[in-house]
Amino acid sequence: MEILYNSTALLFAFILSTFLYKFLDWVWVKPRRIQRVLRHQGFSGNSYKPLIGDLVEIGVCTLKANRAGPLDNLSDDISTRILPFLHDAIQRYGKRPIMWFGTTPAVIILEPELIKEMLANYTTFHKPNQTAMLEVAKGLFACEADRWPMNRRIINPAFHMEKLKVMVPAFCESIGELLDKWDNIVKPEGSEVNVWPYVNIFTSDAIARTAFGSNFEEGRNIFSNLAELAMLIHELGPFAFIPQYWVLPTRMKMKIQRKRRQVRGLVREVVLKRMEEVRAGKAAASATDLLGILLESNLEETKNGNMKKGLSIEEVIEECKLFYLGGQETITNFITWSLIFLGKHLEWQQRLRDEIIQVLGVANIQSLDFSKLNQLKIMNMVLNEVLRLYPLAPALHRETREDTKLGNIMLPAGVNILVPLPSLHRNKDLWGDDALEFKPERFKDGIAKASKTLGVYYPFSGGPRTCIGQNYALVETKVALAAILQRFSFQLSPSYKHDPKLILTLQPGSNEANLILRKL
Repeated sequence: MEILYNSTALLFAFILSTFLYKFLDWVWVKPRRIQRVLRHQGFSGNSYKPLIGDLVEIGVCTLKANRAGPLDNLSDDISTRILPFLHDAIQRYGKRPIMWFGTTPAVIILEPELIKEMLANYTTFHKPNQTAMLEVAKGLFACEADRWPMNRRIINPAFHMEKLKVMVPAFCESIGELLDKWDNIVKPEGSEVNVWPYVNIFTSDAIARTAFGSNFEEGRNIFSNLAELAMLIHELGPFAFIPQYWVLPTRMKMKIQRKRRQVRGLVREVVLKRMEEVRAGKAAASATDLLGILLESNLEETKNGNMKKGLSIEEVIEECKLFYLGGQETITNFITWSLIFLGKHLEWQQRLRDEIIQVLGVANIQSLDFSKLNQLKIMNMVLNEVLRLYPLAPALHRETREDTKLGNIMLPAGVNILVPLPSLHRNKDLWGDDALEFKPERFKDGIAKASKTLGVYYPFSGGPRTCIGQNYALVETKVALAAILQRFSFQLSPSYKHDPKLILTLQPGSNEANLILRKL
């Protein structure tokens, strides 16, 4: 009995000591070792504080920014507002700051050559497996490097330009409904309209039509619930971006997980129904909506009977959820920021309108010629400049999972790498003294010649993992602006308050974008 007791005590002592060792390594030994390695290579920042790191400072900084109110004089210097803790670290510690999200170290990289190298090596610099966005949708965005080439190959047909051409009528139908609404509410002398909710309905309807086709109403319901999920995550504030938070059994986390299960169930119903149609040959031979194209491509990949080579049902569900973020949330903000800039810079609005009429002609939106969209040079200049100043996903985020060399820097395993795009896209050394100004003409000779240095413009990320949906976003936005500018002129309302917010993506504060609309 005594021997058994001693053995149990020894086993308990061993387990306890192992736990304490691992805990101490996680909370103190490993962070301190990483801090020394990074500081020896020129990184600087606050000294690591056990367990909490810079969380208190990040929380205070974020709260202060959220309570600051609208920016003065419609300023486009938004770095202090949307990523205040990153901006503050750059101002205090220079080009190579280090921060601590709890026990997780994060370095900020702003050197163009290092950014290009990081984005080019997607098998070395991984997408983080714990971020706020992953609570909404995973899909190709978070796909591991070993699975990514196959998944991209399966999904790619859905975003081919020939497929997008077929989707243009759905864009036209949705924007036509928006214009009809404005026709009914805008008075002859002009009316003040908050355009954001109208644009939000337009993009929601457009993605529901192009993603789910005949399941349009079900798509609407799915995306409405996804929007609610995004807002729940936004309520977490900076804690949403801290990996350790998602381990804690908090009430808000449970609420988010319930909403995630609800959304997954809704998407699963639609996906399973369409999969049965595809397998039974009831679906059209060549689908014209994103889900149908995805399922056909996936079926082609698995024809040899090797199901491991295709997407699982769960992966298809996650891709459908990602359609929402890429095709609704981000495009709503893209179009809205474009309207705000054109309402502020009326000379560019008129130049763009003249080009639209010259290239597309004064025609019903339903007869829009897709092939002529690429001839809208001023449109491209304007949209590129909007994305430079207001990138829809304002930070690039990667992590190391083993000791990794980046340029002449050796990054230990477990380090997060952040590239704040507002700071990169506004760097006067890279873009000139007018970097803070809205000047679409900088893109008159294309993206490559817009800046002093190559590789400093990443509105859709970069390298092999460039956003697969960028053509979708650009085509839909061009269709929307072409239709709006032929029917209405507009300018910023005096009541407009410029208060950008980061809620997964960059959007107007309080979802308000007040313009004075006038019929043409």
